[in-house]
Amino acid sequence: MIKKFEPFDAYKEFANIGLKVNADELQQIFEYAAQGMLKMMFNVAEIRELEKIKISVQGASKEELLINFLNEILKQINEQEKVIAAVQIISFDPLHLKAVLSGENYNRHRHPKKGNIKRVAFQNVEIKKVAPEVNGPLVWHTELIFII
Repeated sequence: MIKKFEPFDAYKEFANIGLKVNADELQQIFEYAAQGMLKMMFNVAEIRELEKIKISVQGASKEELLINFLNEILKQINEQEKVIAAVQIISFDPLHLKAVLSGENYNRHRHPKKGNIKRVAFQNVEIKKVAPEVNGPLVWHTELIFII
């Protein structure tokens, strides 16, 4: 029997927070990483999808693209004072993506923060295929560190 892997798993990393992400497809790594990050910050089920924000991000590698993508979402949260409920990637290749963020303006009474994330660290980020089990199918995997 093949064990079903979890798409993301958060863990404490000294004064920061780590996130392990697994996916069947490369694009899913980006989607699951964004979902995991958002769930660490807010109760996303309470956020209304009143506003759509289009973003376009580039990177010199798939790892840089992932970091730039997550940091762009954090920019919308931290600088533009938005709360994001959902992220939909509408165009993807390993060096460029376009996405639509759905959410609303931040309201401290309606959106209590579970955690504050300043940025995603670039250190030792590697997106690769691994086998979670001996002789198991390969899945995409990465680990991220969030600076809090």
